[in-house]
Amino acid sequence: MSEPQHEHQQLRRHLGPLSLVAIAVGYVISGEYFGWNLGLPEAGPIGFLLATFFVTVMYLSFVLCMTEMAVAMPSSEGPFAYGRRAMGPLGGFLTGWATVIEFVFAPPAIAVAIGAYVHYLFPAVPTYAAIVLIYLISVTLNLKGIKESALFNNVITLLAIGGLLFCYAVLFPHFDVSKVAAAPLLPGGLKGVVAAIPFAIWLYLCIEGVALVAEETRDPQRNISIGYVLGILILMALAILVILATVGMVDYRELGKVDYVLPSAVAGHYGRSHPFVMIMAVIGLSGLIASFHSITLASSRQIFSMARAGYLPAFFGGVHPKRRTPTAALIVPSLFGLAFALSGETAMLITASGLGAVIMYVLVMLQFFILRRREPQMVRPYRVPLYPLTPIVALVTTSIAMVLFWYYNRSAILLTVGVFAGGLGYYYLTTKGRAEREAAEFAPAVEGR
Repeated sequence: MSEPQHEHQQLRRHLGPLSLVAIAVGYVISGEYFGWNLGLPEAGPIGFLLATFFVTVMYLSFVLCMTEMAVAMPSSEGPFAYGRRAMGPLGGFLTGWATVIEFVFAPPAIAVAIGAYVHYLFPAVPTYAAIVLIYLISVTLNLKGIKESALFNNVITLLAIGGLLFCYAVLFPHFDVSKVAAAPLLPGGLKGVVAAIPFAIWLYLCIEGVALVAEETRDPQRNISIGYVLGILILMALAILVILATVGMVDYRELGKVDYVLPSAVAGHYGRSHPFVMIMAVIGLSGLIASFHSITLASSRQIFSMARAGYLPAFFGGVHPKRRTPTAALIVPSLFGLAFALSGETAMLITASGLGAVIMYVLVMLQFFILRRREPQMVRPYRVPLYPLTPIVALVTTSIAMVLFWYYNRSAILLTVGVFAGGLGYYYLTTKGRAEREAAEFAPAVEGR
């Protein structure tokens, strides 16, 4: 049985329901501003909408199942906790490590887009300088504490939503359905639709991170469900509208070439020098920063939790004595992320993050069924609607997505497999025995519980 957590391993509760909704949207909203458009050239607008429909069904069903588990087991461990409870120490490690891969590779991909947006606005500023600056700002804010970090996230997420509403307002009056239905309807055929799925996933990727701030949430049994359900509904609306607004304005082949898709769409109609383009680019930065900042927060919590439970080096499991923030778990992964961001390989980083995500999704859905069968008496304040249809849909769609990732993205597979192998090597060589002892019982002590 684990010993009670020491003060240097305790987090502080501060987050309410509105903060959780902002975090849920903030994790993802950069996906509306860049990344998804890289799937347009092969799929075309209609094909990409088909891919988005599949991904939307997958995420809606998955998030509803994830909400049940997060409310029943509120912990900063998130998927790692579900895996350990359902599948034992190795299952916990695999689920947690897949989550780490998702949340560590997503920020550098976003940082590349931030650099591209800044360079688009100010050509004299090198992309790499903007990348370094955003890492410094976000890590500094996250180190100050969850209250300060959440306040910044709430403000920047509201700005990002405002930016999307502005985009819709200036683009939809000039919507051209012929651009959406441009011939050929499916330029890459069914294969093009399938190849677009990893990029459509970017429209929702990382929303599951809400579970990782459960220990910093007031009344998690109530507020987590609010954050998840409202968050996914808002993101569904934003995703469909941003696709239609942009591809209904500019040739989709041009949109598929850039990391600043919304300013490009506005410039395609109004001209590069129009004030709307500058406004869109400036506000667009808020969307990228919101996701970058939120995901940096989430990755630190997963690494912190795994270290606290004995799965990663112990120094990742400590927190600042005054600010109650996991210092090492914030700084070290950010240094690795910065190195990857400076490589400029946006598509590879998006794919690696997405592959880690879908592996975790499949594992979580298997754990959902295991826990429903093995622990029917577990207190579940929130239960997934339409059981067992909803979790079956989630398991099938996430499994399909995982297979498609492996088949169509061979280059990113090597990176992801390498990171997985390194993590497993560390687990078996250094932590397996300790993790098995810790897994007997683990109940984190959290300030304010």
